[in-house]
Amino acid sequence: MRGSLKTSILILFFNVIGIGGIISCKPISKDFIFYKTAVTIPIVVLPNSPKNIERKAAQLFIENFKLITGETIQSISESAAVKNEKSTYLFLGNTKAFQKINKNGNFESDGYAMIQEDNAIYLNGSNGIGVINAVVYFLEHYGGIKYIDVANKTFSQIQQISIPQQTQYYSTPAFTYREASYPAALDYNYALWNALHIKEEVWGCWGHNLHKLLNEQTKNSPSIYATINGKINKEQYCFSSNELYEGIATGIELKLAKNPDANYFSISANDNGLVCQCPICTGQNKGNQSASNSVCLLVKKLAERFPDAIISTLAYRTTLQAPSNIVLPKNTAILLSTIDFPKGQALKNSTSSAAFKKLVTNWKQVSSNCLVWDYPVQYTNYFDFFPTIAILQQDLQYFKEIGITGVFEQGSENDYSTWCDWKSFASAKLLWDPYTNLDSLRYSFFENAYPEQVDFLHDFLMQLEANLKKSKKNVDIYGTMFQSLNSYLTQEEFDLFYYELCDKYLTVSGKEKSRLTQLLTALVFNKLEMIRLGGLSAQGYATADGLGNRHLNTEINKLLTSLQQYAGQSKIYVYDEDGDSISQYVRQWNDFIINKDGKNLLYNKTITIQDTYDKDYHGDATHALNDGAIGFLDYATNWLLFNNKDMEVEIPIANIAAFKKLSLNFLCDVRHTFYYPEKVSVYGIGKNGVPTLLAEKTPTQIETSEKYKYTFTFDWAQKPAYEKIKIIAINKRNLSEQFYQPNKKATIACDEIVIQ
Repeated sequence: MRGSLKTSILILFFNVIGIGGIISCKPISKDFIFYKTAVTIPIVVLPNSPKNIERKAAQLFIENFKLITGETIQSISESAAVKNEKSTYLFLGNTKAFQKINKNGNFESDGYAMIQEDNAIYLNGSNGIGVINAVVYFLEHYGGIKYIDVANKTFSQIQQISIPQQTQYYSTPAFTYREASYPAALDYNYALWNALHIKEEVWGCWGHNLHKLLNEQTKNSPSIYATINGKINKEQYCFSSNELYEGIATGIELKLAKNPDANYFSISANDNGLVCQCPICTGQNKGNQSASNSVCLLVKKLAERFPDAIISTLAYRTTLQAPSNIVLPKNTAILLSTIDFPKGQALKNSTSSAAFKKLVTNWKQVSSNCLVWDYPVQYTNYFDFFPTIAILQQDLQYFKEIGITGVFEQGSENDYSTWCDWKSFASAKLLWDPYTNLDSLRYSFFENAYPEQVDFLHDFLMQLEANLKKSKKNVDIYGTMFQSLNSYLTQEEFDLFYYELCDKYLTVSGKEKSRLTQLLTALVFNKLEMIRLGGLSAQGYATADGLGNRHLNTEINKLLTSLQQYAGQSKIYVYDEDGDSISQYVRQWNDFIINKDGKNLLYNKTITIQDTYDKDYHGDATHALNDGAIGFLDYATNWLLFNNKDMEVEIPIANIAAFKKLSLNFLCDVRHTFYYPEKVSVYGIGKNGVPTLLAEKTPTQIETSEKYKYTFTFDWAQKPAYEKIKIIAINKRNLSEQFYQPNKKATIACDEIVIQ
């Protein structure tokens, strides 16, 4: 992707030569005028034999110079440059003139230099791509251009460009690998301008994808797979297998021949808990709890065979802990996941800081290049504000402090997430320099992206960040609206912001209106989630009378219509990591709430739930099964979970009017191990306390891979003549073999018990 990217971005340690620092030789009384309309027109000077990346840098400069000045300027070779006092020059790339005046020596890791001397400016950089970074720096800081979104630069026409005389500016990035996986940052031109990497461009194999390196013949060989309990298991690899090694090596050779710049290769275990139990792997790993030794020994062999590639592995699950007595070559990298560490509060100040630092320290003894795989959005709801950029800045400073050499921020990737334009832009700047003034950066962005509503939007975001800091609570990347409302957001704050933005939206136009349409898509979705979370209440989707009848919130249909309109205009289709669609979400509102008979004689009656439910329930668990808060097909909101346990509920029915029907909804989501119960039994309990079986049912279908609700319904000719009824949902589904964990059972999830 980036010129001579084949040179290792990850294999060098570097000294920061004053990130963003300016070295002035002496006090200067006036500026050097590089360009002035109708007076001074600069000329671009390239080396006599320029590299392709230097030609690209010249083209980038000339195109953008015309954008802001209207002037068409030329480029010439260094040998053709003749000193002319009426002209100014931009020496671009590794010219002889730059080599002569550069007093600071080498700069590394995509770094660059800008020097002013006599009637010229000199721009150059390292690793090939550095010269692009130098051009971008000049155009941003002296030309006023900001590339804040795909195919959208903000700029103004200018009459003059000047910089302090005899400036010497050197900049080297804090991290050698920098990626922020948001929609804008997946665009080549945006990423190039903002000094970001794109994994699709530089990784020949990413993550848990070894199968993509193997040909069909190798895949069909049993010898490459793990031995588990004496049997070959194709869900994991035998990392001591020589055939696996040769198969991977062949795959790397083919990838490098096709695209030499994609020279990063992740050699990592599949994402499960299996560790090969063959004699060689068991000996290498000193048991079967960790695969780190056998994986790292394979990484070492491959790194030695491919010195021009960077061979990587993941510190995650069965390879989380560093191996013992293994030192990897310089052309290796370890990618450490922060998934188990807190979000929302700075890692350095958290109780997890010591554990994370120890993990990094141990891996740094194995490889000099430790990268972080970080998580800056909520994956169960891409539309959550998740206001953690200020925390990210502190974490990046900490990562740099403990020797992390690269960072991958896994945002919402191809899909929209709230303010992903800001998060992408901020991440790029902070990955280069984590000590950037965040307040200035934030305001500058909003001033360019939302010029008509800059203060309104900027101040609200700052308030959310301040609320999160003050709360001292973490936010969960797999969290819910309940968690957001109990950490950084109140419904009152949200409503004030939302309704005022709806009014302001009517007067905005152009690109800003398009951005606000995206934002309003997210806000309407979040408003609906708050209403759904409220269940039967003044803030919820309905209220209930004393007869168990509900009265729907009249705002719901308006919100659903707005959601579809905004999403359609913005081409926003999904709202979470699983790819659940806006259209599916609207359909669930219609199927489970609006068009559903909402009568329930059990609303807010006193029931007793056996203490076997998940204690992480977000809300009042004792009322979760009859509060009217309906669960959709996402397990995180309004479902009461029973992990590895049976569900047992007692319901007093003496004071409930005649009823003939009892129903319970359970979630089926096989991917996340939610299965419906194997059996539901209903018992009648009289004054003597002795239970009598009234009815029981087993499922009439087998779970499929789709997400859906399964309903158990019990009918009676008349109300059972008992003081209480007891419901027991049996969870005996054993998943030990499927998930490689002893005594692993499924999870059952129930949202409501309905009596009619």
